[in-house]
Amino acid sequence: MTMNNNTLTVSPCAHCGGQAKVERNEHRRTVSSFRVVCMKCGIQTRHYASYIEAVKAWNARPDDVLPDGLKAVYDHNRKGEMKP
Repeated sequence: MTMNNNTLTVSPCAHCGGQAKVERNEHRRTVSSFRVVCMKCGIQTRHYASYIEAVKAWNARPDDVLPDGLKAVYDHNRKGEMKP
């Protein structure tokens, strides 16, 4: 995550590695929200009140947000090794 002129660099998609972009959604003239969307696979964040909150949420990776035990499950499932 890099800060340049009070903006954050959007990391590649943690799911597929695709390029992502920040979308601004205007709900009313004075209310906006922001989300980050992967241009390749379509995965996205929820809506956030600010650009910075949306990018920080997008840039968070499993190492940053999952407890140790759940990270192993995430890594296992991400590799497609999960069996029914």
